[in-house]
Amino acid sequence: MRASKRLSPLLAIALAVFACNQITGESSLTFDGGDDGGACGSLDYSGDCQTCLQANCCSQASACSGDSGCTAFQQCVAGCGPGNQSCYTACVKDNQCALPLGVPLLECLGTACAASCAAAAAAPDAGTCLPVEYGVCNQNSQCGCPKGQNCVVSDVAGDTSCVAAGAGLDNAPCTEATQCALGFACQGGACLPFCATDANCTKFGAGSRCYEAGGYVDACSSFVPVPGEGVCSSDCDPLDPKAVCGPALTCHPSGETSFCAGPTGTGTGPNGCSASSNCAIGYDCITYTAGYGNGTTSELQRTTCEPYCRISYTDCPSTQTCTPLSGSPSVDGVAYGVCTINCNLVTGAGCPTGSSCLPSSPQGQSAFTDCVQTGTAIGADGCAATGFNCAPGYFCDSGTCTKYCRTNSDCPSGSCTQFSPPFSVEGVTYGSCE
Repeated sequence: MRASKRLSPLLAIALAVFACNQITGESSLTFDGGDDGGACGSLDYSGDCQTCLQANCCSQASACSGDSGCTAFQQCVAGCGPGNQSCYTACVKDNQCALPLGVPLLECLGTACAASCAAAAAAPDAGTCLPVEYGVCNQNSQCGCPKGQNCVVSDVAGDTSCVAAGAGLDNAPCTEATQCALGFACQGGACLPFCATDANCTKFGAGSRCYEAGGYVDACSSFVPVPGEGVCSSDCDPLDPKAVCGPALTCHPSGETSFCAGPTGTGTGPNGCSASSNCAIGYDCITYTAGYGNGTTSELQRTTCEPYCRISYTDCPSTQTCTPLSGSPSVDGVAYGVCTINCNLVTGAGCPTGSSCLPSSPQGQSAFTDCVQTGTAIGADGCAATGFNCAPGYFCDSGTCTKYCRTNSDCPSGSCTQFSPPFSVEGVTYGSCE
């Protein structure tokens, strides 16, 4: 499992009891059969609930209504009676792949629209055990287990169970739950404290926050949120993980805080990873999509281990730039990115032998230049959109490896045509040789 987004203190109970038809006789949940369902999608919550949804949860509702699994999950939850946590748990287990879209909507309705859309939405009481439908114990208060055993969340439905407690405290490395001490979960390779609200995390660092945890589900081939499971963030420094994180752990910024994570590898630079665990400490595995500047992009994404840096600081070498990450993560108010190479598209200067300079976008951010593995092709029939086949200084344009240029002097024929619209990286405007 891993930590994901900030955990709302209302989430656990709001998810378990949510259904508009539990509030008044006139409120009900229906699924509109119209063509587009309006700006907020096809989920139709009547009465005050629908009004609140449109004002506060429109984007979440729209995303859910576009996915058949998510609408099935919403319909399942709406059929549960008031406070029927066993019914909700069954809905989660039957619709695990819908949770990434379904849980954000329920969370929004259970917080922003609690008065209109949910009954008795309130933070779970950390001093009492949750009902048995969630398992045998309470992970936050650590009640319900025999002496020497740790209460942990054992599946993506939020069920709890008792396991032998280990010795690992905050930010200690781990590979399984039994290595962590009472009140700690093994999340992302580190022992992190369970929490219900931010107040539970203050003793673990001034910047520590309570975040929702996620679990990998093979059937979904992705991480899904685990309802009700919160862990305290590490509030570590991505540039100096060892100050907070245990041996062989790195520090990843996420949202408004950061987490210790492991295991770590030795990867640095292009093709150094398929996951963050392959990268060296202080690096992250970033997915890039290569662009060419002429309005086209490669269909092939690549990954690379890039070092963390702080935006607007001088953490990167003079030949590199600190490029923002998707989501603009920050730690203690400081935004973090990764160092990317300011290479030359025309000459390939700045890239190691066997690689080529291309404009890229990290996870949807603005264009910058970086190095990718390259080929030797020049001219017609030398490339395909699915690969980087062209020689350094060239890019793939409709099957032809075409030379980049800044001025006519860069072209054998002396004719350099700027891209339309104009394309510039770090103040240098590029075009192609005609």
